[in-house]
Amino acid sequence: MSKLIPNKVYDITSVGPVEFDSKYLFQYSNFKYFEETLKNHKLKFTSLNKFNDLYESSYMLNYFTNKNKTYKDFSRLKDGGYEFIDELQIQNIKELIDNLLDDIKVTCFSETPSESLMWSHYADKHKGICYVFEKNKIFSNEDLDFCKVKYSSKLPEIDFYEGMTTRDLLKNQLISIIETKSNRWSYENEVRFYGETKDNLLEFEPKSLKAIIMGHRYTKINEATKYVDEYNNNHNTEVKLYRSVKSPDSFNLDVYEDYPVLSDNQFKVGYYDPKNYII
Repeated sequence: MSKLIPNKVYDITSVGPVEFDSKYLFQYSNFKYFEETLKNHKLKFTSLNKFNDLYESSYMLNYFTNKNKTYKDFSRLKDGGYEFIDELQIQNIKELIDNLLDDIKVTCFSETPSESLMWSHYADKHKGICYVFEKNKIFSNEDLDFCKVKYSSKLPEIDFYEGMTTRDLLKNQLISIIETKSNRWSYENEVRFYGETKDNLLEFEPKSLKAIIMGHRYTKINEATKYVDEYNNNHNTEVKLYRSVKSPDSFNLDVYEDYPVLSDNQFKVGYYDPKNYII
């Protein structure tokens, strides 16, 4: 007979992790931007084609001609293209769509603060931070739109009807490109704010920031405390400082308030009765 007794050094159940409900959004970041972000209370906005996902801003163009043609007509190729379709016009349409997309900038959030891959990709391999915002109060800019990303195995589609589709009708379809990503990214649970702007940094409402989560490998605690204290003094806020912590017995991350980093050598202490021990 054997039994494990939790080592009290690693028994953190009595403290309990911080729980966040659906009114919060999270943005992972590198520490080097931390001081500037709090000082200016601005977040970075970027064009889709500058994101790390190869398929950002990719789409399938569906071109519908108004010429009276049959299915057989579409099966006959001439010089590598359809004889009754102006391929230069299709190229011009794609360039227009791409230019419209370039005018739109996006900033990204997640609905979870505990995704290890996001800490690795966006927060300097767990050495960075994660901002905690109240979702409905982040931006006062009425020109910004909001969407929850949809994950799919198919590219978004843009429909163009020859002789009918205008620039504005094309522009109205861009949301499908902005809100669609490969289902391989579904773990991010992403939410986006976007709009037409020439600025790469836009102000967020100071009181919408509720907490800063330090990564599991974050070491500059004194600096973080200083920046947060200055921010709270300047904006009459109560931003809290939390830490992302590895679970002692599973492949999960939890968030704790001012909790020390646990050792990477988690263990439990147990005993067994040699008389009843059977191999």
